[in-house]
Amino acid sequence: MSDFTKTLEMSRQFLRVYHEHGRHEFLKMLETHLDTHIQAVAENHKLLNSRFLTMLSGILSVLFFENIKEMTRNQVSISQEFLIKTNPQEKKASFMHDLNQFLQDFERAGDFHSLTGRVRFYLLTCPLSSFQQMTVASLADRFGCHPVTLTRKFKKAENESLKKVLTEEKLKRAHIWIRTNQNGPIKELAQKLGFSDADYFSSLFKSRFGVLPSQLVPREGPIQIDPP
Repeated sequence: MSDFTKTLEMSRQFLRVYHEHGRHEFLKMLETHLDTHIQAVAENHKLLNSRFLTMLSGILSVLFFENIKEMTRNQVSISQEFLIKTNPQEKKASFMHDLNQFLQDFERAGDFHSLTGRVRFYLLTCPLSSFQQMTVASLADRFGCHPVTLTRKFKKAENESLKKVLTEEKLKRAHIWIRTNQNGPIKELAQKLGFSDADYFSSLFKSRFGVLPSQLVPREGPIQIDPP
């Protein structure tokens, strides 16, 4: 697993706390994580900046991995203050303050607290392993709805079918998995994402991205996915 993928997976774990317990619990957990870096490299200003930036990049990559420009814009906005501070505690305080402000704006812009907003955020922050058994019915059960009710509400609010959005998220995860230097048979990846037929999965992937999974070239770092 590449360093970038490890950062992404850690960020997803943190954001799962956000989804399940709210922004304040997420920020508390993140602050504890930043404290471990301060304890480890407090005297090395450059290295501490690098570790803070890595964590921030991971979080923003999860939230904006389809849009590098938006990810970069927010990274610059959040980091410009903490990067110039030399006191580790002031650096952390600046990081936490500006990230909290960003998340408040993110919640408002994405209708974060609505049912459909929570479903979308859940899909965004799930580990890859969660998709193997995920269906519209399992999502409905998780959010306390009948599948027909959730499907109807999602379609009305998002103007897209939930089944299509779920399939799209699976294909995006496959794209990220392959592009960030992951190895392994395509059949195994298809199964991890809940596709029993690897050929069908490859066909869907090619329709979405224009190439077969086996033709996608691995690349380290944030990935931009072209719109369909």
